[in-house]
Amino acid sequence: VAIVAAAALLPAAARADRPRGLLSRLPSLHPGAGSPKARRKPEAAAAARRVERPYRPQAEAPLTRALLVANVAVYAAQVATGHAITRSWCKPAGPFRARLWPRLVTPCFLHGSLGHLVVNCYSLMNMGPVVERMYGTGRFGLVYTAAGVAGTAASFWLHPSSASVGASGALFGLLGACAATLVVNRALMDRSGERFRSLAETALLNLALGVARPGIDGSGHLGGLCAGALCGALFGPRLVARRTAAWPFAVAIVDRPLVPLPRLEGQEGREARERAAADREMFLSVDYR
Repeated sequence: VAIVAAAALLPAAARADRPRGLLSRLPSLHPGAGSPKARRKPEAAAAARRVERPYRPQAEAPLTRALLVANVAVYAAQVATGHAITRSWCKPAGPFRARLWPRLVTPCFLHGSLGHLVVNCYSLMNMGPVVERMYGTGRFGLVYTAAGVAGTAASFWLHPSSASVGASGALFGLLGACAATLVVNRALMDRSGERFRSLAETALLNLALGVARPGIDGSGHLGGLCAGALCGALFGPRLVARRTAAWPFAVAIVDRPLVPLPRLEGQEGREARERAAADREMFLSVDYR
């Protein structure tokens, strides 16, 4: 009898669009999209399309592949020119001057030896696809660049008397961004905290090795790590459960970063944008009467 009564009441509750319990406290993914006014007014339907879309990790990591190719190509050019490029692009010894601002970026593509190149490319090949798929190509590129610049700036500040090269600051930035994302989304991604502890141990171990071994600029590592963590906290994925308008009892995960970057979000790739458009059309095509 209870099952029959529930089956009879459920369509009426769905038509009234008044879900009960926890789901009723979740905001709708498409506010106002199912109301009669939204069906009657084209501008309301257009406004409903300009809402946040479900979060989907990116399928590919094109920028990671491009960075790997760039690192190998630049190292080949270093060797071919007798390291003239190294002397022209490295972070030089001495205090920072305004004319040296390109040197904040160029050292991130240089490497001191073949072993240095192999270690950094291996690290990028492991961490890059994970962060790029999670962040999207636009945000990933911003994190990588900001961490690399911050690492070089920290080296200028703390070790002005030594020259340095390498992408380690940018790679530590990816590690910091990933750790920040796990902390911000620990309820969905890392409830036990095991993944964050593993990343923290890896970061601390590498920082300690950088300090203990001569010839390694640990300040660049620390600067990149801090910049990556800050970027991850500000505009990294911040996942929130939202009730969909199409199905009262369905919940979608949406990305609501603290600092939205809509233009960079559009660079995640045509495939992701097409999936998002299909989701929006599917949500809005349902008859709510």
